[in-house]
Amino acid sequence: MIAVYAGSFDPITRGHYDLISRAASIFENVMVVVGVNPSKKGNLLCTQDRVNLIDEVCKDLPNIEATFWEGPIVDFCMDVGARVLLRGLRAVTDFEVELGMSQVNARLEPDIQTFFMPTSPEFSFVSSSTVRELIRLGKDISYYVHPAVSALFKLKPM
Repeated sequence: MIAVYAGSFDPITRGHYDLISRAASIFENVMVVVGVNPSKKGNLLCTQDRVNLIDEVCKDLPNIEATFWEGPIVDFCMDVGARVLLRGLRAVTDFEVELGMSQVNARLEPDIQTFFMPTSPEFSFVSSSTVRELIRLGKDISYYVHPAVSALFKLKPM
């Protein structure tokens, strides 16, 4: 069975990796899909850089594939034969947002099921937004991200 985990991944965090690796132990294949969220402003990385970082961070997981999609994620799921959308939950507020999205997706494609997975406690406060803010402030992000991500931002002028 194919599961799809979609997000902006700008950048991928240890929390994202935690969910991806746990999903990789449950599902035959996990497609990590970098999408465009028009409500999120100020991306640090272009789409291809995000896909490349996911590939690098997840290289130890053979059943993971990273790609890009612009459009409704349920259309992507239908195109690749996935029937599961994986969504991570850090807090109750995430659940409220994710539940609404899952209901819209179910209306668009009733055959697609949303699989909610709570984050591991040590990653419940980690978000790409926090990492982006730390980068903008010139702070160390190594606790929150894979070494490949940390190295990229040590080299990249802001």
